[in-house]
Amino acid sequence: MDSKSSPRTDCQLIQSVKDGNQQAFDTLVERYLRLCQAYFFRKVFNKEIARDLSQEVFISAYHSVPKLAPDSNFKAWLMRVCRNKFLDYLRSNKRREVASERVIAHQPGFESAIVQTDTINQALKRLDPIQQEVVELKYLGDLSCREIAQILEIPEGTVKSHLFYARKRLLELFEDKDAQTVKKSG
Repeated sequence: MDSKSSPRTDCQLIQSVKDGNQQAFDTLVERYLRLCQAYFFRKVFNKEIARDLSQEVFISAYHSVPKLAPDSNFKAWLMRVCRNKFLDYLRSNKRREVASERVIAHQPGFESAIVQTDTINQALKRLDPIQQEVVELKYLGDLSCREIAQILEIPEGTVKSHLFYARKRLLELFEDKDAQTVKKSG
């Protein structure tokens, strides 16, 4: 099996990095750079800051790979590093407002709702911070509940509970907004 022609798993790449192979880490960067940059851009709405934070994440990741367990989920671990880097960024800049773009909730009737980004952002801001983060990781980060649980270091059932109540709250907020729109136009 030619390792150059076939894609290598994250675990194989991590082991190669531990063995001193810089190209293996470059492959991981290529694989996950866009995900990291998109995560940060959704948080700060600034491409330069998103690039800088992503670069810092990969520098931290490179230095931490030797400590990573061989069977670790690299993507979930990297997103935890992103989350921690973002929290550091917030603390260092004394920023508390977290913005995000679009959320597509997987609940009957919600998929067909056409909602502008500002409306979604306002609704997300009305969620508890942990619910907001779970929703962003699930729908913007395209992560599984298991991966989110690893990132946030909470049980998977708690992640599912936060998603359930966040979706319910978002539906209520959108239904209230629709009712207000009908009253204004009627």
